[in-house]
Amino acid sequence: MRKSLLALTVSLFAVVGTAQAANNAEITITGNVVKVTCDVNLSKTTLDLGNWAPASFTAASTPVAGSTKQFSVSLSNCAGTPATGEKASLVVGGQTLAGHNTIFQGATGSSSNVGVMISPVTAPASYIATGDSILETLATTPALNDFDGQQIVLQASLAASSTPAAIGSVNAPVLFSFAYN
Repeated sequence: MRKSLLALTVSLFAVVGTAQAANNAEITITGNVVKVTCDVNLSKTTLDLGNWAPASFTAASTPVAGSTKQFSVSLSNCAGTPATGEKASLVVGGQTLAGHNTIFQGATGSSSNVGVMISPVTAPASYIATGDSILETLATTPALNDFDGQQIVLQASLAASSTPAAIGSVNAPVLFSFAYN
């Protein structure tokens, strides 16, 4: 019995001694305290511009007209204390094709020269570049309703940075962020 107990104790120490430590994980959490903030809302979270043949892309940096579809971006639930003359806007961000800051194409797209161009419906030839501020609104009253409910209707179209258009997929994540100054 003593031999069995001694063998069992040695076996338990052997198992405990070979236990592996679990991996550690760390997350960095950030945030900001700002004078005014608003929720940014999109009328659509995905937009399918369809399938197009390379021949549809007739000129570099020119949208394929038939591929154009509309969506809107708006502000809601604004909070804070605006001051007269201060400005709110949406800052547009996203990855673009090299040398073409108005043609958005994410890292997961497989086409080497095709992406998406975005412009306001009211100014269809004014293409938005990454880093641009849109929907700029001044606080005039000042009150939160100077910003709350503001909306801009945009249109997105396929475009190539050069012709012929390369065959492949387009995946263009575009971020609209509220900014106040």
